[in-house]
Amino acid sequence: MKKYLILIIIMLGFGIWSLGFENAEAFSLSIDPPHVNIDVAPGQASTGYIRVENLDSDPIKVEAFTEDWTYISDGSKNFVPAGSTKLSCSKWIKLDPVNFDIEPKTSKMVKYTIAVPKESIGGHYSVIFFKSSLGAGQYKGQTVGLAGRIGTIVYQSSGKIIKYGLIENVSIKKDEKTKETFINVTFRNRGNVYLSAKGKVSILDKSGNVLDTISVENLNTIPGDVMTKKIKYEKALPQGIYTLDAEINYGGSAPAKLDKIVLYKSMILAEKE
Repeated sequence: MKKYLILIIIMLGFGIWSLGFENAEAFSLSIDPPHVNIDVAPGQASTGYIRVENLDSDPIKVEAFTEDWTYISDGSKNFVPAGSTKLSCSKWIKLDPVNFDIEPKTSKMVKYTIAVPKESIGGHYSVIFFKSSLGAGQYKGQTVGLAGRIGTIVYQSSGKIIKYGLIENVSIKKDEKTKETFINVTFRNRGNVYLSAKGKVSILDKSGNVLDTISVENLNTIPGDVMTKKIKYEKALPQGIYTLDAEINYGGSAPAKLDKIVLYKSMILAEKE
């Protein structure tokens, strides 16, 4: 099934109007696919295509380019210049065309070729951005030029692949300011490729009875990442001794697991793996 991403992107994700811009046009590009997984042997090359569509009633000029990305603590992506991160494959990617026009209600196929170095092992990452002008807008009484961009995320892997993840910590704590309770799961990617993980945390009483099970979703990491998923827990939980039983499935030979005995809302009493 064909997938589209249609959105307004200004300054890495803020909408035009949310930033106080006025009289600016909406971003009218869509792309397919929104992400690509490229498995190619070291020293080899792979080619593919991205469809870029103009949904507007006017022709638009588009520029294609690559950047790097990393995950930040909330699980969103931070985009940085091409070739600036350790696991970048941005400089391996060639695009054709780079600058082009798209007539109204039509699309353009953009070719990408990724040439993987012979010494490459594991996962490397990039994003192929397509940028277009949004015209002029008013911001705090001044006329400014605006541009929007949309990207295809690139996940590349080669050579020997190691999928290995570890739960480093699981806890349940009440925020002293908001009085809200959160379950926190800290997961480390110790392999050499991207891991898309999800799982659950069960709360058990002193007798081993399961009181509740909480889903853990979208725990995504690239090699070396340590990500903490913070999940708001809205059910009443009396102070007492509990066991938190965490299990995360990340695509490895077996899920990552960690049990921890806690005294809610106080100090950790014991821990076992």
